[in-house]
Amino acid sequence: MTTPTNKVYLDEDQLKVPGCVFVLLSFVSPESNQKCENFGLKVRGVFATREEAESHVERLMRVDPNFDVFVADCHRWLLCPPKAEEVAYEKYTDKFLDRLIQTHKQEQLKAREAFEEHKRQLMTSPKDTAEAPDRLRSWSEMVEEETESTPSDLLSELESHDMKDDLQHELLVLQAAVEELKSLEVRNTIRLLGLVIMVAAAVAYAFRSLQKKAVPVVTENNEPAMAPSDVDPSVAALDAANAAMAAAKAARPQIVVKYMPTLDDQFVDIKKRPLLSSYVLGDMFDMASVHPTTPDLGFGETATFKGLLAKPVVERTAARSASRQDRS
Repeated sequence: MTTPTNKVYLDEDQLKVPGCVFVLLSFVSPESNQKCENFGLKVRGVFATREEAESHVERLMRVDPNFDVFVADCHRWLLCPPKAEEVAYEKYTDKFLDRLIQTHKQEQLKAREAFEEHKRQLMTSPKDTAEAPDRLRSWSEMVEEETESTPSDLLSELESHDMKDDLQHELLVLQAAVEELKSLEVRNTIRLLGLVIMVAAAVAYAFRSLQKKAVPVVTENNEPAMAPSDVDPSVAALDAANAAMAAAKAARPQIVVKYMPTLDDQFVDIKKRPLLSSYVLGDMFDMASVHPTTPDLGFGETATFKGLLAKPVVERTAARSASRQDRS
């Protein structure tokens, strides 16, 4: 008889429903953006491809923008309710804005990896003060050394390194954000203008219709005919409707497709990058142990799950061997 265990297995399901790959979810809870006393979940649709899911999110956000819509993987444990800082991936429907945001995130990830690598080198280097005199400098000395450089020196340094490109990239991202904020007032003005055009076209159309009914034109056969006009009212109404649609499209806010994080992606290495998203059948893990696919981080470090310290590989192997002996 096997001993009971309190392990919680969070692997991806191997028995899957065909055609069900991505699911759209909306949440209400005390912690989410849409507040509610209780936790609520609404399934907005299930799709087979990522493109279909993203397009349906865009349609839902246009019809019902009051609730956030998240794209999640089927057959996997999800982190609910999702928080803004824990969203796995965000995609903007505007391709140019999405390219800017994704490039900025990649640059931030590279900078973070370089910082972790530099910190790892400092931790593993010898602690002899004679070999590393620069580390013993005080913060005031470093500031004084930095202030001794002239603007010409800084300019030459920018021209000789890739820092100029990085600064231009950051400036471009900031300019795009500022333009996006400035365009909100323009969009509201365009929306109001479109409504005014629609009302004016409707009034003109009604006035022309009443005028034609009040003063009919009689032909040679004593049959009433429509009054001649330079502009067809139907064409004017269609033009006004097209202008209103264009104004509404320009004033429409940018739609962001958000992807929910999964619990198995919470196992991260020192560089904060998720590990494998799916595992081989039988390679299960629990909330307090290292998954078999977790790589060796080195320097005595272990993976963690939301603050829960992972068990070392030696303890996990010993526990497995002990359980096998109990079964035998």
